Amino acid sequence: MALVGPNTGRLDLPAALLEPATGVDPPGRAAVRGWEAVTGLAAPAQRHAIDDLRVLLPADAAVRREVVREAVTWLAANLGDPRLVAARCAELGPAAAALGVPPQRLEALAILLVDALRANPPAPPLRADEEAALRDAGRLIARWAEAGVDAAGHEPVHWSATVTAHDRRRADMAVLTLRTYLPYPCPPGLRAVAGIAALPGRARECWVGNRPAVDGVVEVHVALHRDDPVGAELVERTRVGDRIDLYRPTGSPVPLDDDAPLLLIADRDAVGPIRAALTALRAARTATAGPATTPPDAAGPGTARPGRAEPTTARPGSAQASAATGPGHRAAGSGRDGSGADRRAPDVTVFWPAPVERDVYRLADLAPEGTVVIRDRFADDGRDWSGHAVFVAGTTAANTAVTARLRAAGVAPERLVVAGIG
Repeated sequence: MALVGPNTGRLDLPAALLEPATGVDPPGRAAVRGWEAVTGLAAPAQRHAIDDLRVLLPADAAVRREVVREAVTWLAANLGDPRLVAARCAELGPAAAALGVPPQRLEALAILLVDALRANPPAPPLRADEEAALRDAGRLIARWAEAGVDAAGHEPVHWSATVTAHDRRRADMAVLTLRTYLPYPCPPGLRAVAGIAALPGRARECWVGNRPAVDGVVEVHVALHRDDPVGAELVERTRVGDRIDLYRPTGSPVPLDDDAPLLLIADRDAVGPIRAALTALRAARTATAGPATTPPDAAGPGTARPGRAEPTTARPGSAQASAATGPGHRAAGSGRDGSGADRRAPDVTVFWPAPVERDVYRLADLAPEGTVVIRDRFADDGRDWSGHAVFVAGTTAANTAVTARLRAAGVAPERLVVAGIG
């Protein structure tokens, strides 16, 4: 079957089919107008197919296109081995269902693919027998995925992931980048649950330092604890190319939708969810404000620039800590123009005792305007934090101590989200 272009060797799908959803009608409607007449796929099925496509693909447009290209290229190369394709589709079935896409609807995605291939200029025109073959492949994929759902029964749903990077940052700590076939539903603050073949039936929670549903990969932070065999495997013996199973994430998300100022507190090895939250906040504000005009930081750490949250190593509550933001940011006690008028707290305050100072600057580079990053542990310095939504990440012992300080600082239990590992 001619699934790919003769020059590129890979498929290029029409951009309209993969753009973010806006408005009432799904985007890309013009690209698939006339489906009902050409393919027999009714309008409701069209809408389901396009919506399902976005659920099953990463939110970032560039990542989406790359995932689709790789998937179709793999399918074209392996359709001659039905056992392999059936096994992979059976693995995807339960995860697709967990994302809200029943396997029965996967067949409609094959029709969407046929239409995309028909509109793909680099590739030769599809013959009638090739279109029929694609439809048949879609039916088989749907059946194999449905069989996977049935076979899974009451087994926990998992996302198969491949290790694409392993960064051993300390003897007892590593950051792994995992590539999943389907988006891993893990908003900032939730913890990934990872299992490995070497220790069947055992799993452990891991901090997540990015937004998997957007990026198409999962960045897991693993710091070893006592009696932690899965952690030891992940840190010491896992290599690029190894497979890891991710189960449904656990915990509660960072309260990013709260209108109140946000207080984020992380223990030394628990900065992952803080990174994810700051990235999400910055992306949301950039989307609202329009394209960023911040010039690249060519000077290195410590050089202030508009759009950068400037960190501080001062003790909490000091004058320096209260005004530790770069140009363009409104720190606690400063006015809109730096004169002291219109006083208010910063939008986001972060406490993190980073091991080295450069890590604070790296974290600050992820932050949106209105952020103060303080390189220190949170302490009860008499300040009233009762108006803040609070997220705390750390070990159980560290969280217990921080929670007591927060309550003394006026934070009500319903405004507090605590995440612990170890």
